[in-house]
Amino acid sequence: MKAGSKTLRMVASAAAVAATVAATVGTTAAGASTKGIPAAKRAVAALEKRPEHLPSTQAVGKAIPTGKTFDWLQCSLPTCTILTPPLEAAAAKLGWTIKVVPAGITPETVKNAWDVAVRDHPDGVFASGFPKTIFATELAQLKADNIPVVDLAVGTTSGTGLTAIIQGNNTNHKIGLALADWVLAQKGKAANTLLISSSTFSTLAKIEQGFSGEYKRLCSSCALGTLNEPATTFGTSLPNDVVAYLKTHPKVNYVVPDESAMNTGLPQALASAGLSKQVGIVSQYPSTTTVQYLKSGQMNAIVMPQMVDSMWQMADAMARQMAGVSVVPAEAPSPLWMVTPKTAGKLTTPYFLVPNYQEKYQQLWGVK
Repeated sequence: MKAGSKTLRMVASAAAVAATVAATVGTTAAGASTKGIPAAKRAVAALEKRPEHLPSTQAVGKAIPTGKTFDWLQCSLPTCTILTPPLEAAAAKLGWTIKVVPAGITPETVKNAWDVAVRDHPDGVFASGFPKTIFATELAQLKADNIPVVDLAVGTTSGTGLTAIIQGNNTNHKIGLALADWVLAQKGKAANTLLISSSTFSTLAKIEQGFSGEYKRLCSSCALGTLNEPATTFGTSLPNDVVAYLKTHPKVNYVVPDESAMNTGLPQALASAGLSKQVGIVSQYPSTTTVQYLKSGQMNAIVMPQMVDSMWQMADAMARQMAGVSVVPAEAPSPLWMVTPKTAGKLTTPYFLVPNYQEKYQQLWGVK
């Protein structure tokens, strides 16, 4: 009887410890809540599977002209500069040359880059991230000169001078949904979120709309606040702005920066303010910085669309234009992958979403 009683006491003690740990994990920022909203949890479960297929598998079907030269208007953020080598690699497979035109991150520097493109009179232009209102005059001139433009990650549609949009509104809307689903899968109806966006990049408005719509659809009572931060604050004053917001909104339990560079310095700022255990972080686009945050548990998840492989999708759109076929297949939205601390080790630099994407695009183009 004594031995049996001792065993029962040990089992009861172990159960109590397990219950305490489960309760703690269920309420901390890093742990998945057992009260997560079912629809959000199902969506996240699907997102946690790495995609294996390109956005479109439709072959170009015609010969693609070689010997072309294109301007690439490269912004100065790390999420832009990392895209140059893969664009050059894709171009090389097609027999093309890429000229890099520094575009900075301000309206003035962006407009200057577009002025350069007009003067260069290239066979085509690749760009990313900024609203066309900044360079409307230059875009009109390029259109008049019959110079195609393929843009990446902008909150607009193709036409009026833009030949194709890669990772446009269709992809950004999906990213917004995925970010909201993650928060609600973790926190359920207890979710209280700060969404950080930036009017510097037009593409982020669609992410914000997607997030807000899904968040309120699945949990109309969940609190949601927003901050609008210009790109010049990324990695500088933004972390302090977030801490200041959290101190006046102590019930916030998730922070959602909707641009990868916004995360720079944020976990450290939260830790210094004693908020890291209270607040989780989910964002998009992995970088060497954010992947390290993820591996160390300072971030909880990252929604990943095509990364360097998006530049091959850009080249796919231009290849279709050069071949005289529809660019619509190349505008298909990117598949998404929810990367967590458990799967962060599967990422290798330069980051790509779809395994063996180079060979798959080359098959579409009919080149080796």
